[in-house]
Amino acid sequence: MTMEPEILRRHGWLSGRTPEMQARILEGGRLRSFAPGETVYRVGDTSEGLYGLARGNVTIAIPNTIGSEHTIYQATPGFWIGDLALFSKQRRLVTVLAVSEVEVYFIPQPKLAALVRDEPGMLREFYALSHVNMELQLNILANLSIPNSEKRIAAFLLYSNSVQAEPGAWLETPQDRLATMTALSLPTVQRLVKRLASLGLIEIGYGRIRVQDAEALARHAAE
Repeated sequence: MTMEPEILRRHGWLSGRTPEMQARILEGGRLRSFAPGETVYRVGDTSEGLYGLARGNVTIAIPNTIGSEHTIYQATPGFWIGDLALFSKQRRLVTVLAVSEVEVYFIPQPKLAALVRDEPGMLREFYALSHVNMELQLNILANLSIPNSEKRIAAFLLYSNSVQAEPGAWLETPQDRLATMTALSLPTVQRLVKRLASLGLIEIGYGRIRVQDAEALARHAAE
């Protein structure tokens, strides 16, 4: 019998569902593991189910019009993905890559289809997931449009910190990945991250960053 990851019940989209709904959604799923560098799924793949991130970190990359992919986000436990292609019966629009040891809770498409067929009211719960992920996309877009580089980095760190299961914990985000996700050069990110750290707003570790004072960082970014 597969143990359902408690983090998915406590944090993220699923935590907003009733215990009864959580049990119905999780029933029939299973844990799947991915090593660093492994692909959970790629752009263009057919949809086979829904994924809930239970442990580790994954990046989300989108294709551009010149044939390459751009990493736009790093997700932490409690994040769910796969709903849009699943219910629209279209192919995957993003690539999901494990950047650490990862465990996802996978719920196969036939199980979800049967659940919605038997309990049509469940469909609104999955629309709620699509709303959560649309909010994420809009936040990414809005933050990327910030012209000031330091404020853009601050906005990215503030949002990433706010959606963690434990705000204030380390973000396992190397500075080169931060540069990619904020569409800035690595030297620019290194300089500005060092400046934010000198102000006591963030802490820098090896391959990771921690927001020390979210309120102060938000005030600094708003100045």
